[in-house]
Order: sequence, then structure tokens, then C-alpha cells
Amino acid sequence: MEFYPRNAPTVQLGSSSHRRRGAVAVVLVVGALLLAAATAFGAPRLIGVIGERKQAVRARVLALETWESGDLPGTLAVCEDGLEREPLDPVLLSLAGFASFYRGISQDDEEARLADMDAAIAHLRKVLLVDGTPYRARALYVLGKAYYRKGSAWYGEAVESLLAASASGYTAADAWEHVALAYEGLGMDDRALEFFDRALAERRTDTLLLAAARVRAELGMDEEAEELAMESLSVSADAFVRELCRFFLGELLEARGAADQAEAQYRAVLEDNPESAEAHYRLGLLFQKAGDPALARAEWRKAVSIDPVHTGARQKLAERP
Repeated sequence: MEFYPRNAPTVQLGSSSHRRRGAVAVVLVVGALLLAAATAFGAPRLIGVIGERKQAVRARVLALETWESGDLPGTLAVCEDGLEREPLDPVLLSLAGFASFYRGISQDDEEARLADMDAAIAHLRKVLLVDGTPYRARALYVLGKAYYRKGSAWYGEAVESLLAASASGYTAADAWEHVALAYEGLGMDDRALEFFDRALAERRTDTLLLAAARVRAELGMDEEAEELAMESLSVSADAFVRELCRFFLGELLEARGAADQAEAQYRAVLEDNPESAEAHYRLGLLFQKAGDPALARAEWRKAVSIDPVHTGARQKLAERP
């Protein structure tokens, strides 16, 4: 350790042996005092700091290994243990937030899912306050998705975080889709349309195509909406999504007066799913508009026989012929 400046002048002790012995004695005493002070205060603290840093490094390494293995509960346990000693460790906070989010989306229980989303948000908001966090952009992305999954009351925060993640250099494949859906939920269809188009430029999945079709229909762009819905139907292998596409197409076709084509869509639903009460209900509405109440009521009775609590069909049957 440097106790004096490097350019300090050399002390001339003279030629007297007495003075030399006195000077040597002073140096020895001062040296002993410095050594004692270092031993009493400096060294134990230095050893403690080194030990703490080693523990922090070990916690990070173990958390990363556990995360990369896909063990979400294990990652959370390691992170929570490490955060008790280092509450603002950016790596542990980030991984705890990521693990909480991804565990949450796999939860079947709604209460457990929301608890995990709350935990993810708490960890990630905290890590964003730490200077030099290594996962800042990704933390913003996951935070935005956690807000989105909290529900419509949090869509504004979801948009803000996801856009901030993009500005920080991190844009995942589903980021624009989540921004678009959040804007749609906020009733900002023009902004939703912009981000649906961005999302479609990167990938064209069945659900994304259908969502983009719906927002176009809300904006009166029915022809484009129909094209996107037909594309969704053509690429989808999911029976539920295909059914949603056909119902949506039926609505568009009815709105432009193509009742026969709308009926064809509803009957196509029944070919794939004979137990669709909704398809029978919609056929009944078509027949009612066409002036055939007997056929309409027959379809509504079929709907109620499949789903006794189908509200629309029960209400129609309760009306006077």
C-alpha cells in the first residue's frame, strides 16, 4: 500500500549512530502500529468483502445454470436466496422476474397466474432502477407482456414497456402483436392497425391474421378484413381458430347482404363440429331475417339442446312467434 506520494523527498538522517538508531526505532514502532491497524480493521473487512463477492458470483452462476436448464421453480428459489443477501443484484432480479413471468403463463389457476405476474412486475420494475443492469431491454419486454397479461386495466403500461424495449434494442417476434392487441383493447384502432401491420410484416400466423382482420373491420375496411380472415382460415390447422374465422366471415358476409355465403360458412362450422350451438343459433338468425320463423326456431331449439344455457337461443325461443 502506498502511504506516501511517490515523489516524496528522501529523508536525510545524518551520520550519527545514535540518530540512526532512534530513527530505526521510530520506523519500527510506526510499522508495527500500521500492521496492527490493518490486522485489526482492514484485513477482516477485506476478507469479508471478498467472501461476499464470491457468494454473489456463485449465486449468479447457479441462477443462470438453473435458468438455462428450464427449471423455473429452481431458478426462483436460487434467486430469492441470493436476493436476501444482495437485494439489488441485477442478474438475480432479472432472472427472478423472467422465471416468475414464464411460470405464470403456464399456471392453470387464475389466482396463481396473477400472483406470478405481480411478482414478475415487482422484480422487473426494481431491476430497471439499478444502474448497469445487463438485461435492461429484455426486462422491459417481459415487463410489458406481464402487464398485458394482468388485463385491460394495464394495457397502457404494457404498450409503454414494450415500446421502450424496442427503443432499447430488443424486439421479439410477438412484441408488435402484443402492442397492437393492447392498443385494440384501449379502443385505439388506428394505432392497433399500425402495429398489426408491423407484426404481419414479420410473421403471418392464423391468430395474428384474424386479429388484424377484426381491427380492419372495426375501421370499415371490410374487403381487407375478409381477405385476412380467408388467409387465416387457409393457414390454420387449429379447429377452434378455424371456427372463429368462419363466424367472423359469416358476420362480414351478412353485413354486405351475402346471406347464402354466410349460411355456407355456418354450415361448414357444423361439418367440422356438429355440436356447435353457436352455428345453429346464427343459422336461426339468418332464417328469421329471411322471413322463415319456423326454420329459425328449429335451429334455436337445436342450439339449446346442445347448450341449454345458450343465452341468445333461449331468448329467441322465449319471444312470441
